[in-house]
Amino acid sequence: GVITDASGLSIAAALALGSNTITTTGALAAGVATIDQLVASSTSASTITRTSTSATNSPLGSLVLQTDTTQNMADGFGTRIELQIRDAADANNPIVRIDGIRDGADNSGAAVIYTYTTGTSTEALRLDSSQNATFAGSISIPAADKVYFDGQGGTSFLYERADNIMSMYVSGSRPMDWDASY
Repeated sequence: GVITDASGLSIAAALALGSNTITTTGALAAGVATIDQLVASSTSASTITRTSTSATNSPLGSLVLQTDTTQNMADGFGTRIELQIRDAADANNPIVRIDGIRDGADNSGAAVIYTYTTGTSTEALRLDSSQNATFAGSISIPAADKVYFDGQGGTSFLYERADNIMSMYVSGSRPMDWDASY
């Protein structure tokens, strides 16, 4: 189906949600279309499935979200997905937001993930169009793991060998150690 934002929800094919099916080729009510379904807590409320009879080794498009403008796009323009929760107080509480935004050109983009603290969003991670990652907070890596600089399993990495010793390996050799006295 096709979902547009011109006057609400427009479905050009049947939409099946569990035992409920909506079939229309026109626009539903102007504004926002809401589909509520009570389901068991371990079950998804809805599923979008695309079945292929031949593809087995590459991803297929199952859902496309697109934001249009009648103006010339600038950096920062894009599409947003917002994850919310709601309890008996009946208030929508956003907890995570994912933005896909223009970054440098109309065919270049960045992915930006926001987290919420007491209702206020903060940029937590940005992956720009040059594949640079910017983290807003600390990065925590378990002591048994390594930070690789040449791919997983490579030979250049940082490694915490003990509670007070950090080692740097370059091409498999250990040229430098840091301990608590530095």
